[in-house]
Amino acid sequence: MTTPSNKKKHIDKLASAEQTPSQTTHHFSSRMVWILGYIGGLFVVVGFGIFLGENWELFTLLQRITITYGTGMLLFVLSCVLYFRRAAPAILHNLFIISAVLMSIGLGVIINDLFPEDTYLSLFILSISGTMLFQYLMTFFATRLISVLFMTLIFAVGTYASAIDVLHDFNLVPIFVTSEFFAYNLAYLVGALSLIGVTYVISQSQFRKIAGFWFFFSSVGFYYTTHMIFESDFEMMDAFILAILPGVYLAKIANSKALMVTTAIAFLPYLFHLDEKYFYHTTWWPLSLISMGLIIIAVAAYLTFKATRNK
Repeated sequence: MTTPSNKKKHIDKLASAEQTPSQTTHHFSSRMVWILGYIGGLFVVVGFGIFLGENWELFTLLQRITITYGTGMLLFVLSCVLYFRRAAPAILHNLFIISAVLMSIGLGVIINDLFPEDTYLSLFILSISGTMLFQYLMTFFATRLISVLFMTLIFAVGTYASAIDVLHDFNLVPIFVTSEFFAYNLAYLVGALSLIGVTYVISQSQFRKIAGFWFFFSSVGFYYTTHMIFESDFEMMDAFILAILPGVYLAKIANSKALMVTTAIAFLPYLFHLDEKYFYHTTWWPLSLISMGLIIIAVAAYLTFKATRNK
């Protein structure tokens, strides 16, 4: 017997089913606008870069600064005005990204003119990325736009990496560190771990769309630096598994395909290292290769099963 509540649920279900095509069409159209907007922005940046490259020598310093930093600042102000007026949301992300690129180039032109010779590249990059980091961090707090957050993270990575290079170039490594190379790798390892933590927080927020890229980028940095530390500093490549196992766990709790891919890729050279070290000169070498192949196939099958079950 059908109760009134069940009948109402059935009617609501039918109503939602009838609305699905229009909702799907709206989602598709918004996605197409987003894709076309970024493609258009890419063409603008590439075309502008080609124009500057072909005519750069013909411009005076003031013209170079006006074309790069002036245009970038104009687009930045326009983006802020459009945001606070809630106008043209489809192009806001492109405008913020293009303005960041142009203002960075403009700052490079200014700094290069002020210090044409006696400037370290790391200090040059630190000046640009630090300035842009402050500007876009303040902008993100005001706008909460995903494109602004993306550029903020790019400038943060540039600032951190160039700051490490500045310490290295000016011999400012702490005296308690016995190996300068180890300190260099350790600093990058701390940065990679910090970026992974920030990305995990982003993956739990409304900005999760950019989490995949930053999980991939930060995990590549993490596995590369740990590989260099275990292989070059400690000569304990067998212990590289201590970096891989936490990566597997984090990929599971973060539900990140990018982390799983980089972890699987990092696991392969570790397996080849063990195979070359312990099995290469024995009759078990072909069997070890077969075993590694079966392990890889089993992992791929397990991931496929998990992905199918979650759908």
